[in-house]
Amino acid sequence: MFSPLAYQAIPMSYTHSMNRSRRVNAVVIHYTASIVREAVNTVRYWENANQYTSANYIIDVLGRITSVIPEERRAFTSSSWGLGEHDIDDHAITIECSCNYVPPNINDQAKYTQSEETITACCELLADIAE
Repeated sequence: MFSPLAYQAIPMSYTHSMNRSRRVNAVVIHYTASIVREAVNTVRYWENANQYTSANYIIDVLGRITSVIPEERRAFTSSSWGLGEHDIDDHAITIECSCNYVPPNINDQAKYTQSEETITACCELLADIAE
């Protein structure tokens, strides 16, 4: 099952997810900390790098929501695999938010920020998940 708010679906291989053993009662929001602006590029990186990394949803910098792992399946988002009761991904829907990149100036470091569109879409998705 995916949210009807999803702009597109890019299913990942189920080697990156599994059935949940607990009921969903939480949401985890991550950010990409990279300048990958489109969800398809994030998914390709996850799969091509052979990493056990995924999320139920990705929101790009334009606020487009992409479904990746169905809500009834556990994504690998929080590095909590094998922690038993502390395995947050086993009972959380996970959302990965893409970042804008602000280059450094002479007195500053580079910054990763969230666009207004990303924040708005995330709030809308949270409301939909809560229903």
